[in-house]
Amino acid sequence: MHRLPAVRSYPTDWGTVGDLKVAADRSPSDRSAHVRNAVHQQFSRRSRRPSRTCSPLGPRNLDDRATITGFTHNPLHAEDLHAWQGLRPLLDDGPYLAWSTGALRPSALVRVCNDIVLRRRTRIVECGSGMSTVVLARLLRQYALDGTITSLEHDADWVDLVTDLLRRESLSHIARVVHAPLEGTPPWYTRSALGQSPEAIDLLIIDGPPAFAAGHERRRAPALEAFDDRLTADASVFLDDIDRPGEQQVLAEWQQHLDWRFTIDTTAGIAHGTRQT
Repeated sequence: MHRLPAVRSYPTDWGTVGDLKVAADRSPSDRSAHVRNAVHQQFSRRSRRPSRTCSPLGPRNLDDRATITGFTHNPLHAEDLHAWQGLRPLLDDGPYLAWSTGALRPSALVRVCNDIVLRRRTRIVECGSGMSTVVLARLLRQYALDGTITSLEHDADWVDLVTDLLRRESLSHIARVVHAPLEGTPPWYTRSALGQSPEAIDLLIIDGPPAFAAGHERRRAPALEAFDDRLTADASVFLDDIDRPGEQQVLAEWQQHLDWRFTIDTTAGIAHGTRQT
């Protein structure tokens, strides 16, 4: 939920939907540099009257529709823009969070938040920690859900960073990050760390370990089988980055060999699974 080199295409210029404008910066290849220097996606109101607005690429006439290539002409960007607005109560509930293009897309995060609220999820496990860990902990606090989030993370430095964010917001009693180095083939979290997750899990979010690089596409394959006996009968499983061939292959294998069925949300880039009965 973090720290990967850019694998999705985010706009580098200003675009518009209605009265909104958004600028999103591509993530630097170095994760630490990104955390230090990340630029928050910004939302601001603009005038309805024709004007020239400066962008990172220079002035642009917002009424010249032929020159606008941002959110207006990309339905996925528009979906994320609307999702940011839906997430505002959670984003405004604490200090700035340094998002990267490796994080759950806003529209995917909304799907997860909806599942938590509508199905009253209280025993949540994440594969891969990040800014969404903090946002989901804020959600449990806002709704006074007596729940916990256990997040497995292979990167010790990232464990410290996310743990510190949770501590600063007094969320440590809700969410915790467990250091789980990678082992085996394909490399996945050490099985000894699984014992720190709940015995009964009603929501599993799979957005790690990193699986974007060539040769690492199947890194997330062990996740569902590893947690299968802990997942409740009505549990939900979310697999992120379903637009990538590796995750699509992993999903096909799960559905072939395990009693789980998934629906793919191409708009959010995420797959949602439930146990077949």
